[in-house]
Amino acid sequence: MRNRSLNILIIVSFSLFTQSVFAWGNLGHETVGEIAERHLSAKAKRFVRQIVGIEPLSTSATWPDQVRSDSRFAGYDTFASYHFTTIPYGYTFDTIPSTRLVKKDSHTILSKVPKLLLDPNVSIEIRQIWYRYLVHVVGDVHQPFHVGAGWDRGANLCKINWQPSETDKAQTKNLHSIWDEEIPQDFKNDWLKAGGKGWFGYFQLADMLLAGVKENSTTPNNDLVDLPAEAWYAESQDLHKFAYPGYRKDLHPKDRPYCYYIDPDTDEFHAENFDKEQIPTADRAYIDQAKNIVKKRIVLAGLRLAAVLNETAELAPKELLNRKRESSLLQKAQLEN
Repeated sequence: MRNRSLNILIIVSFSLFTQSVFAWGNLGHETVGEIAERHLSAKAKRFVRQIVGIEPLSTSATWPDQVRSDSRFAGYDTFASYHFTTIPYGYTFDTIPSTRLVKKDSHTILSKVPKLLLDPNVSIEIRQIWYRYLVHVVGDVHQPFHVGAGWDRGANLCKINWQPSETDKAQTKNLHSIWDEEIPQDFKNDWLKAGGKGWFGYFQLADMLLAGVKENSTTPNNDLVDLPAEAWYAESQDLHKFAYPGYRKDLHPKDRPYCYYIDPDTDEFHAENFDKEQIPTADRAYIDQAKNIVKKRIVLAGLRLAAVLNETAELAPKELLNRKRESSLLQKAQLEN
């Protein structure tokens, strides 16, 4: 019996490690890219086109997740660690002890890539990769669980009962994935209730979110949009009090009864504090509050991404902006019988 229990624990822990660690899913990332695209300056549009041609930001935004099954981009020591920032429990990004700093995380992308994109000596292939990671990672760090303390792998080791309505049967799901996939997808229900018809995708969601901003007169001011990346991390950390059910500031991450945990110092997996009877339910109140947070974070990520690209383009040397590209590529690409 003891061996059987140990085997079960090993199987469960292995499955937990392989859970999705994407942020926002395709729909959310595409919407961040679309909102940014609508707020690019003329120079930034030229700058972006010199890097990736006519590829829209909505496509660039999902590329780093799409290639995560490619071994060249999947390793923690290669590209995987760029998708999140870990801030040890009890610290802010600015107070992380030097012994806990890492060489590769989201901040590496946000602090280094804009300068790299301005270097004419860097090959176009390398610039394309890093540009796409920049577009993607701005969205990543606006998902609250992509700025974590390391104990629960950004809530990937936490469970929640997902019940979007009283008539739905509750399903136990990964808390991280609820914020990545289920909550952004729930916007489709809002769109349908408002009379939306046909295809619902990132363009429609961008329309809906920006219309909501305009209607509520809550467009983020420039001071908020222009905050440095360190402030973005602090915002995501602060949102943990809403994202984690039953959050208490004095509750250590390892003591959440609906979460397994990994000791960041020893890398050991622990299940002793987990109690399936205490898995919380994402009721309508939790979902509605989460949706309001996600709306704001996606819009803010899009506006901040546009600001980063606009600022970078202003510094671009002429040789990166003046190369001519045909303006009728889409028309020329059409195939006729």
